[in-house]
Amino acid sequence: MGLKGVRAGVSIRVAISCFILLIALPAASKEGFDPQDYFVKPDEADMPDLANRWWQWFYSIPKIQNPRLDPTGIHCAAMQSGEVWFLADAEPGELIERKCQVPFGRSLFFTVINNIGWTPPGVEQNCDEAKEGVDFEPVSSDVIEVKLNGTPFPNPALHLVGSSDCFDILARIPSEYNPPSYYPSATDGYWFMLKPLPVGTYDLSILAILKWDGDQNTLQNVRYLIEVVPE
Repeated sequence: MGLKGVRAGVSIRVAISCFILLIALPAASKEGFDPQDYFVKPDEADMPDLANRWWQWFYSIPKIQNPRLDPTGIHCAAMQSGEVWFLADAEPGELIERKCQVPFGRSLFFTVINNIGWTPPGVEQNCDEAKEGVDFEPVSSDVIEVKLNGTPFPNPALHLVGSSDCFDILARIPSEYNPPSYYPSATDGYWFMLKPLPVGTYDLSILAILKWDGDQNTLQNVRYLIEVVPE
């Protein structure tokens, strides 16, 4: 079920990604820690490219190891590489509790909620049409909230980010599986990023409440214990 299809009566193939993370923080880690020092503003990183890469990461992982389908967090390191780690969302409406260790020095990139669309083989669609098809349409009753140790990200509406360039959502699947091309793919929604955190554990809460099928609903509810460990 696509968000835009529900709100605007347009039938498109869209996936929704959103979640709530609540992470316990030991008292010893709180002293001298200012969460605002670790918030990344949308103009401080290439958010559109990271959003594209998040979806390629998600689709590159076999179902049995996919972090989005993982109720415990045991697969949170699957297919992670480089200086940015992606945090998975979960199926809407489920309460999920996960534990995840992250090596020191990694930024964290994640979505609260977003639309995704792709173009299967044989379908004629250009990049502009793909981007238009996933256009996220916020309404005044939406609640988009992200907090680190209880301190909220300021101006979450500024984190509404869409693909600047289209991409192939299946591009990271190993070539031996002969994946088809789903170009052009595009995404649009709320994306957030944290700078590398000090060694320790952190309380990160992410909330999305949107009007869905005529009612206000909390679409995701996930609990993460994220422990940043020395590499």
